[in-house]
Amino acid sequence: MQKKLLITTLLVIALVSCGSVKDAMYSEKNVRKVELGMTKEEVISIMGKSYTSAGAIRSPEGSVEIIRWDSAYDFEKYEFHFVDKILKEWHRVRTDYQDLWPRVAP
Repeated sequence: MQKKLLITTLLVIALVSCGSVKDAMYSEKNVRKVELGMTKEEVISIMGKSYTSAGAIRSPEGSVEIIRWDSAYDFEKYEFHFVDKILKEWHRVRTDYQDLWPRVAP
């Protein structure tokens, strides 16, 4: 019984992680389909459901929400800014390689 539960759990974890890897692999291709003025739901349907909430703020324009998708490369992400759930801007955000290395205290 425990063996079946363990195998089932590992299988579920493997399948879920494959979905997010697939989303990351296709994010570069999918981002070309995104257009300003789309709703948040439309962007998610194109980019995939494996996004990260990166921030939110209330501004004079309305409620601003930022969500982010990883690309297939560790140092690159796609960041989308929505005002009242309408896409107003998006950016490809690159992390410098030096930012990925741990820093050693002097």
